[in-house]
Amino acid sequence: MARRSVEWPSGRVLVVAAYPELGVAAGLVRREVRGREHWMSLDPESLQQAEGWIADQLSFWTTRADALAARLSRRAEARAR
Repeated sequence: MARRSVEWPSGRVLVVAAYPELGVAAGLVRREVRGREHWMSLDPESLQQAEGWIADQLSFWTTRADALAARLSRRAEARAR
């Protein structure tokens, strides 16, 4: 994937992916076309919603992975006897 870096006067570096339409389609990025320039901005509300969803998924899958690890551990102990 091609990337382009833009350095701002503040010293921050913005990396733009070659497929910004994915962010637009997901509702995380807004695009405004001004002539031949495409101005992109992040949608804070959508990013907060995505962050909440990611936190929910992390919690769910962490619980599942921990349960699997415990079960496999018990199974290995039972086989060792």
